[in-house]
Amino acid sequence: MENLNLIIGNKKDTATNAYAILLGKHDYTSRIQCARFRGTERVDFLDKKEYEGPLCEQIDGSYKFVLNYLGMAVEINGIVHKEKYELPHKAIRELIINAVIHRNYQISSSVQVAVYDDRVEISSPGSIYGSLTLEEALEGRSSIRNKTLARTLEKIDVLEGWGSGFKRIFAECDEYGVDRPEFLEIGDMLRVNFYRPSYKKNSDKHEKSAINYKDKILEYLSNHSVARSQDIALFIGLKQSRTKDYLSELVEDGKIVANGANRNRTYSLRK
Repeated sequence: MENLNLIIGNKKDTATNAYAILLGKHDYTSRIQCARFRGTERVDFLDKKEYEGPLCEQIDGSYKFVLNYLGMAVEINGIVHKEKYELPHKAIRELIINAVIHRNYQISSSVQVAVYDDRVEISSPGSIYGSLTLEEALEGRSSIRNKTLARTLEKIDVLEGWGSGFKRIFAECDEYGVDRPEFLEIGDMLRVNFYRPSYKKNSDKHEKSAINYKDKILEYLSNHSVARSQDIALFIGLKQSRTKDYLSELVEDGKIVANGANRNRTYSLRK
């Protein structure tokens, strides 16, 4: 431990900050906060947990928390069907490890891992270390803020140690067929957004569905000079409330005209 700079050898061995961080005895902000939010905004909690204690346990706990809220995809290879997470789990673990290794422990904030409907978001206190730019880091250059932590985790095979973490993350994403994570420097914080393909598929499906319903509304109005929302809803097979949403969007787009108010409102094609 003295060779790793975890303790300072003298008549009375003194533990370093790195040693305290590894054991989970540094500071209450040296933890990982995890949350599952409803929707795509940081508003409504569905679940939340805080992982303290030994650093490796924090990494494992937060990693499992994320996997618990990811969907499963089916990979078909010939007659073999194999289930896999919608995002590459190795990349998620690597991102969490990077967050705790490269964070600034002098900032009184915690690493935060949030799962939304559309993404996994990992926020780490502290921007890119030293003179290194974000672009250079993503290209594989390395400048380590917490060298003792990094070296120790390398020794126990948690960290690879060649500064190739981002390269491996990108390779995992390319092999998986998902978009690479988005990296952002926001003030004194580094944030990673890892977008979920399941949400994108549902969004694309919803968008196509909306277009189809709007086309049906325009078709109905092309055969009826004036129509009420309830008549249109019956024709396209939707609830009246949802139909009114599409009607409002078509009015805003300038494709149809609304006449009257409330129950007496009717719709017609714009001439």
